[in-house]
Amino acid sequence: MKVRHSRRVLIGLALLGAVAAAILATSASAGTRSGRTVVSTDPGTTRVLVQNGIVPLAVGGAGFGIASLFPLSLNYSFPITGTTSTTISHSGGLRFVNLLNGRSATVQNFVIDLANNQLDADVVGVADDVPIATLGNVAVVSGVPTATVTLNATAETVLDTALGTSIPFSKVPLGTARVYS
Repeated sequence: MKVRHSRRVLIGLALLGAVAAAILATSASAGTRSGRTVVSTDPGTTRVLVQNGIVPLAVGGAGFGIASLFPLSLNYSFPITGTTSTTISHSGGLRFVNLLNGRSATVQNFVIDLANNQLDADVVGVADDVPIATLGNVAVVSGVPTATVTLNATAETVLDTALGTSIPFSKVPLGTARVYS
């Protein structure tokens, strides 16, 4: 029991350090909502990731913030780089790091595909333009386009393989996306 407790404390400290570093590294880019899509993570999903030693870090100009401490929910913001009548393209991404084994996976350059209600991304070292999530409950709330983002089986395969885990990522409610343009 003592080893398990120590492992959780170490994971918690590593997560806290990673969060602090991400806040410092991205605070300048996270200050504005104009021209960005903000994703607020589902607290249940955030808890499962942390319990399994997985830390999602903002990379490539993505912003980071804490939406809520109790329960823990994180905000990631991604700059909008272009739009068409059916797509919204972004720069930046997320690097998922497994603190237990040092493995990682990076997804970046997200594209909201409104025609297919899905989120596509480049999975570094695997493939470009991969559908990784479905979009549901698409609506305009207080003038802001909003959708729930749910990971799919492709994301589960990619993340489990890259991270060396067996977390049931598919059909996991990643969170809520809000587009500020």
